[in-house]
Amino acid sequence: MPKKLKLRWIVILTVLVLFLEHSCANFPDPVIPKDSIPIITNSIKDIDENTYKTIVLGTKEWMAENLRVTKYNTGAPIKLINTPSEWAKAYKDTIVAKISGNGRDTTGFYNWPSTVVDNNDLKQEYGALYNYYTINQDKLCPTGWHVASDEDWQDLVNFIGGPDSKGELLQVTDAAIWHLPNKGTNITKFSAYPAGGYDVSGDFKSFGESGIWWSKNAYNIKKEKNATFWILTGAINDPNSKAVKIIGSTVLNGTLDMANGLSVRCVKN
Repeated sequence: MPKKLKLRWIVILTVLVLFLEHSCANFPDPVIPKDSIPIITNSIKDIDENTYKTIVLGTKEWMAENLRVTKYNTGAPIKLINTPSEWAKAYKDTIVAKISGNGRDTTGFYNWPSTVVDNNDLKQEYGALYNYYTINQDKLCPTGWHVASDEDWQDLVNFIGGPDSKGELLQVTDAAIWHLPNKGTNITKFSAYPAGGYDVSGDFKSFGESGIWWSKNAYNIKKEKNATFWILTGAINDPNSKAVKIIGSTVLNGTLDMANGLSVRCVKN
């Protein structure tokens, strides 16, 4: 795999960390009552008959679990990509189609985090990882729900009081799940797992370190290339790095090629 592809996610995460370090944006204090834990209000089933807990955070009702559906809500199957070489080939096929003048191949596909692929219980916890082309058909979530948008994610960030060291309110608490030091409290019952993701070459990255979710918002849609993602990083305390000084968990956003594989959360319409 070309070196620039291997470095892509490292560069993205570094830029996000530096942005946070130098940001002077003010966010409100968390609006979550200190003596109150949000109530899981309901549940929803997808077309595979998977049941998801849901939680109201602010004015939005979210799935409290990552999506793990294998079909669109029309019943059509989503293509399963099993190996890095298959994922890389699928990405290359999109480029070939674009260069040929036929437009970029927009086939939706998914895989499971490589460390949980043989464990159904862990599949339920971590969910599947989808490329963006599963999303832009607006048929991935159960009917009446949609893939969380930038507006939804920003509302969530505002609800917890901003991104800086407040992401711990979203994280599951088990230190064996999020790499140490894990300060997750999961007060919100959002139950964020660090499922990582697949890059365009099919390399699996950031498991145990980051939860990375697609937004339904596309970026530079005319070129059909990038879409927005939101990332929750675990607590970082690296004495060997002068740039990384985050103590606590952080929520930030950026853009990635649509052929990457990321987690998905759905929000009620």
